[in-house]
Amino acid sequence: MTKLDNENGAFGSPGIHPRWTHGGKDGVGTAYAASSQIWFTLWNGIVTEVYYPTVDRPQLRDLQYLITDGKSFFHEEKRHLKSNPSAYPITRSATRCTNSDPTAATPW
Repeated sequence: MTKLDNENGAFGSPGIHPRWTHGGKDGVGTAYAASSQIWFTLWNGIVTEVYYPTVDRPQLRDLQYLITDGKSFFHEEKRHLKSNPSAYPITRSATRCTNSDPTAATPW
């Protein structure tokens, strides 16, 4: 690959060393279409891996919301929220995952 004179590396490069995500899983899935080339795993309320174009090629380590008001609080979904995974009631072939603040008087 040719490097251009004005091309800078990515911020924070080269990043952290690759490593596996948590081994325990609450769910695994793919798209409903038989032609789907995407698979994913779920753990503790977040997507923990996405595989594409084959099931042995992870493309990302985790996917989650980071929640803040910019001043007084910060929540990382997998660490600070209570996760409740369950089979989707209609088909049982899907997983529904509800995350809520364990310190709140009522769920979100």
